[in-house]
Amino acid sequence: MLIAVGGLFALIGGLAWFTDLDVAGMVIYAVGGGFGLWVAVRGGMAGVRIDEKGITERGLGRSRAVGWCSIRAVAPADQGAGPLETVFTELVLTDGTTRPLQVVASYFPRAAEADLHVITTAHAAHRATCQTCTT
Repeated sequence: MLIAVGGLFALIGGLAWFTDLDVAGMVIYAVGGGFGLWVAVRGGMAGVRIDEKGITERGLGRSRAVGWCSIRAVAPADQGAGPLETVFTELVLTDGTTRPLQVVASYFPRAAEADLHVITTAHAAHRATCQTCTT
């Protein structure tokens, strides 16, 4: 969805170069088009990447990486109420803090359970083979 919205803004910004606008209009369309292009590119990269080092969460404005050894547990979490309740995966770090993975949040519990299962399985596989992790 973000790719489509960003692409639309980028397209509108790009088409402004072919119209008869003053300088201020051109600047406004160029800024809007640049913003749309940024949203389309970052929206396409949003999500969670799981590899042998840990989890990298990419959102629209930032990326965060968490190593497997700094994760104590993986747990389900939710926010909101009623039909607007979202379920997501939350990382419990070794220092006791929690870090929600909200880019994989879902209104559908089964989708959130599948994400939780994948992350829990990868974390358990790392813990079983890592020599430096503490339990």
